[in-house]
Amino acid sequence: MIPISFPTRMKIREIKKLLLLSLLTLVLVLAIINLPTMKKEYNRLTQTPKISAEKEAHLDTLYKTAGQKYDIPWEYLKAINKVETNFGLNTGKYKVLDVLEENQRDDFYQICSENGIDPYAVKGSKAGAIGFMQFMPETWHKYKDASGNPPFNPWDEEDAVFAAAKLLAENGGKEEIYRAIWHYNPDPDYVDEVTTLAALYSHNSKKMPAQEDREDEAMFAAETSMLSENDYEEPEITDLKDTPDLKPSDIQINWWFDNSFNLGQAYKSADPSTQELLLFSVLAIDKFQNDTRRTVGKGLDEIEHKLR
Repeated sequence: MIPISFPTRMKIREIKKLLLLSLLTLVLVLAIINLPTMKKEYNRLTQTPKISAEKEAHLDTLYKTAGQKYDIPWEYLKAINKVETNFGLNTGKYKVLDVLEENQRDDFYQICSENGIDPYAVKGSKAGAIGFMQFMPETWHKYKDASGNPPFNPWDEEDAVFAAAKLLAENGGKEEIYRAIWHYNPDPDYVDEVTTLAALYSHNSKKMPAQEDREDEAMFAAETSMLSENDYEEPEITDLKDTPDLKPSDIQINWWFDNSFNLGQAYKSADPSTQELLLFSVLAIDKFQNDTRRTVGKGLDEIEHKLR
């Protein structure tokens, strides 16, 4: 391998910075143009549920208790509940017996029999999912005992939330929550919506960082400031949704971009509503940036392969 001199590396780095700045400028321009649409989507995701404050507090307690038992961040349980049934306000409009396949009906009949429910009166999703957290009948039987409080009823809030937590845990949610949500519903848009909502719920419940967190941030800043240009290696950028322990204050689009435009300080100094909108925008920009990197990388790989 031919060694690259330091001046040449510096020039390459400056070109990379310029290209990145151009790309991000384009993204920001597109974001501004599409701001009305983004606001509409943001409002749709964060609309206040039509339930009482007491009911919301009760549900939050359930999410946290189930999440603690199965080591799943409670925000994801709340996000799934919001997406699936809007906190129980919409559990489906299709007659379940009309949409289930013949081989799926025995499990459904068993659920109705265990809970004294008329199977001909039950409505659910167009796929046949039922209850507070929308389980398919056969899936419900795998996780229904999660609350440990029989009889187990998919329309019961406690049983359903605990079953959802158990499903996520047994499908790798402790290690990689994104993949676990995929097991709940294998739809990329669904997974992105749940992940985005969970990040927003986490932000809404976030308090001032603990003293040890502030000390860690200060130590990292001090260590980073002592790095020379020759020592610094820009970290690999990964999808935000692949980081289950993500905190809003941890979000970085790019190290150089954040330090140039002081994104972290802008986030910390913004009012709560602006912070939420900024978080949603950063998630959208991050997705765009990573999708672009993959597309460009794939194209370069194909070119390299043809040149061999």
